[in-house]
Amino acid sequence: MKIFSVFLISFLFFAFPRAESTGSVFFIDSTNHQFIRSQSSNDVAQSESMLLAEVGATVSVLLGFAPPTTLSAAGSSKLNEVLIPDPFNRPRAVFMLEVSGIDDPLVVDPKNAIFGRALKSSVDLGSSKADIQLPDEEEVSVVSLDEPLGDYTEEDIIDFASWLGGSYVADAAKPFHGVMTIPLADVDNVNLRMSEKAHNEFVSKLLALYCNIRKAMEKHGHLSKTLRRPAEILTGSFDGIKVHNLQTFKTDMRMSLLCADKWHSYLPCLLGVVNVSLYSYQIFCTAFCLCFLPRFLPIAKPFIFSLKQIKVLLEQQDRDGVDKLGTRLLLATLSKIYGSLQTAYGGQIVGVIVFNGVPQPESKTLMNVIYTSRSSPRWLADTKSSANITLAAQVLVRRTLAWITGVVLLIATLLGVRSVLYINVQCQALHAS
Repeated sequence: MKIFSVFLISFLFFAFPRAESTGSVFFIDSTNHQFIRSQSSNDVAQSESMLLAEVGATVSVLLGFAPPTTLSAAGSSKLNEVLIPDPFNRPRAVFMLEVSGIDDPLVVDPKNAIFGRALKSSVDLGSSKADIQLPDEEEVSVVSLDEPLGDYTEEDIIDFASWLGGSYVADAAKPFHGVMTIPLADVDNVNLRMSEKAHNEFVSKLLALYCNIRKAMEKHGHLSKTLRRPAEILTGSFDGIKVHNLQTFKTDMRMSLLCADKWHSYLPCLLGVVNVSLYSYQIFCTAFCLCFLPRFLPIAKPFIFSLKQIKVLLEQQDRDGVDKLGTRLLLATLSKIYGSLQTAYGGQIVGVIVFNGVPQPESKTLMNVIYTSRSSPRWLADTKSSANITLAAQVLVRRTLAWITGVVLLIATLLGVRSVLYINVQCQALHAS
């Protein structure tokens, strides 16, 4: 009976699966053109969750290309609920960014101007990547925003802080140990000390995103001068925010409960020091109370009380910690970046930003850009050779016809001259006679 109790508790503790990962996607429209449906006129898109493949298909259509043939009827319906029904009115430029560590930016900054007016939808992140299918490399320009920053100076930090409306005070004694101060709306200034590792990494990631955006705008300036301007997609990810999510937060729980009944002594042995998620922990407590409430109620109460204590501590940390201020600074940076892109592209660009509350591993992205039709070098060589043969045959035919026509005209001219001379001779002979 003791073994059965231990087995049953173990089953209840470990048998429940984790909830599926979900996030949110924001479709940010242009400031002077409408490519996305307004938020007020589209309640279905906000209530129904989108798949990553449907988000990728939306990006393909915004670039001016047809959606993939594998898109289902339900997916096509969701695209119609997001996009303006005008196939000739596409921006042909998309700023797409994946932000991990944030589930919903409106929870942190509900008054944000850019995300407040954007079309929001929940997205099922799933376990696999989704593809953004593009037709050809020559028809679209792909700019990666994940290029490493490389070496940078404190002048770059000063320019970046000034661009955000803040300042950077360098440390005269030690380089890269200054303090960057950025003002935020309705919040005191955010002070980031470069001497602290977490602040240094956060500023470095923001600076890398800023530099890559500037390079993308410079490339757009060159592409806009070409005769045939390709579509443009700016894609990247940002993982500088480290947020403790309740469902993924892990803690070491040392349970040394003093129990009167001898059965209870097996519980601390089973759950001595366990590193578990609060989601499984909460389900275990609920199942434990429902199944063994009459006998184990004195044990269940400390479990529930501990869970409430952890939630209160996390909420207090969210209010007073750096994560929330860092999130607001990131949102302010994205708003500034999007405004600069609108100016550089003349309003012919939209934003698609996916937020994932679970931090992703390094160099792991949810969306992948692929080309559906790419010509091989051998096929290109064969095509070039056949084109040269066809051109040579056309030149030969034209030259042959030209020579034949010239010979015919020469013969006709000689015959005409002969006839004229013969007529003159005949006339002179008649007059003489």
